[in-house]
Amino acid sequence: MDVSYVIKSMYNHAYVLADGLAYPLHQATEELPGGIKIFEPFSLTKLGDKQDVSFLFSVPEKGENLALQFFDYQYGHILLPIKGDAEKARQKVGVSMKVLGKVKSDLVELAAHALDLQQSYTGKTAPEGWQYAVVKLSGKSLSGNSQIWAFFGVKWD
Repeated sequence: MDVSYVIKSMYNHAYVLADGLAYPLHQATEELPGGIKIFEPFSLTKLGDKQDVSFLFSVPEKGENLALQFFDYQYGHILLPIKGDAEKARQKVGVSMKVLGKVKSDLVELAAHALDLQQSYTGKTAPEGWQYAVVKLSGKSLSGNSQIWAFFGVKWD
């Protein structure tokens, strides 16, 4: 019996890792030929189904090690080398970053590295009395699950 493979939101499952930081799918993925709706369900309806898709990520120009990290908690995570060494793409290697603040729980350690407050962002002006906060975060899984990547960072643009 064929069973559909369904991902509720690709945005929560696909990242590019670049020299120890992770970058989420860019919204413009939806505008690419072969792009998908990143916040909507993605599915393969039966065994053997194929689908070609295109993803867009915003990554640093000087990234030496790049890999695609795909999270699948039911069937196993995938780390796909793209450029350089996939393990160096995944792990924080020799990068020193300023830390504004950090927090640690039983499952994760998070640090804030930068804060940029802006009245307008991507052409949109914040409502009166409000502003946009662009925050650069990094973190480390403490769950002990070797399949979860060791270090991540998030960049919203």
